[in-house]
Amino acid sequence: MTMKIIPQKESALEKQIIPEIEIINFEHQNIKQHFITAYPPKCRDTTFLLKYITKYIRDNDIKILSQFVFGSPGMCEKGLFNPGRNDWPVTYIHGDMATSRLLYGTQMYSISGSTCTPVFLNGSLVGTRYEDEDAEYCFLGDICPNDKNLSSSEQTLQTFGNIKKVLETTGMNFSHVVRTWFYLDKLYDWYSEFNEVRTAFFREQGIFDNLVPASTGIGAGNLHGTCLVSGVFAVKPKHPDVHIISIPSPLQCEASEYKSSFSRAVEIQFPAHRQLYISGTASIDSNGNSIHIGNINNQIDETMKVIGQIIESRSMSWSDAVRAIAYFKDITHATEFSDYCEKKHLPYFPVCYSQSDICRQELLFEMEIDFIRINDDGK
Repeated sequence: MTMKIIPQKESALEKQIIPEIEIINFEHQNIKQHFITAYPPKCRDTTFLLKYITKYIRDNDIKILSQFVFGSPGMCEKGLFNPGRNDWPVTYIHGDMATSRLLYGTQMYSISGSTCTPVFLNGSLVGTRYEDEDAEYCFLGDICPNDKNLSSSEQTLQTFGNIKKVLETTGMNFSHVVRTWFYLDKLYDWYSEFNEVRTAFFREQGIFDNLVPASTGIGAGNLHGTCLVSGVFAVKPKHPDVHIISIPSPLQCEASEYKSSFSRAVEIQFPAHRQLYISGTASIDSNGNSIHIGNINNQIDETMKVIGQIIESRSMSWSDAVRAIAYFKDITHATEFSDYCEKKHLPYFPVCYSQSDICRQELLFEMEIDFIRINDDGK
């Protein structure tokens, strides 16, 4: 494979493009963040693809902090992955649509230039932490309830309890959580229950008095057979010049107005740069109503407009994007998304695709996305 390296001076990002593997690098304080996205839409030799990623990581001394894997239920049965044998947390997500493709894609948060410490819960590897001069960072993945025989609400509460428990082992607490991911099996049967439990837990932990995390809540199955599996990103600043704030959406109301407890976006403001984490975003208007029912192209257009207005409000652009996950109720609609980006002449950014149920039955598309922007003064 041939790698093409594209320096992005306007956004302090370096983009490396290998066929079907996309890597965004950002260096700060001699620590380089690597955002790795791989997908096999054309390459049928998935095993080769995964071996190439492994070689790239090893050759560049990269440490993976957390990984998402999206595919069909048979992806592990065919030996593509070995759950529990990695040195980092891996969250395996599968949709129900029957397709010939076992793997839709994989995405990794990674770094080089720093020491990483594994994080455990009840003897199982569930996280990775590291630090720099500005803050301590912790990624958690594949967090699920202990007992899948409990009710959906009880499993959700147990999952939140596990997140709280493992964060405390790192010297953090839930107030340090910047972003969450929740993948709910059979989401349409109990999403309202999930929201009720999350809101009650946040209220108990005092989250509404501080920072409400950005989040993604999607319908998808997991390897454990539990009602849900989750991921977490937490940041504990070391000095007062690091600010973590909730960012509103100019085109949408607060999610709390329809009883869902998450921020539209969260921004971490460092002395030298800013990182923006936009929650899973769909075709919802300023009154909290779903719009463009049944029209995938219009739903994609509306979602991208909403995200575009958020990044414009933060003086960022699509060139600052480092990773994204696009969720499709019907994975065959991925072509419409690719066509949209080409038609709108959007700058290239890496996107991983997933077959998933969106938070409302009438919604067909959702996207989450992260951005990094160097401060204008260059400091």
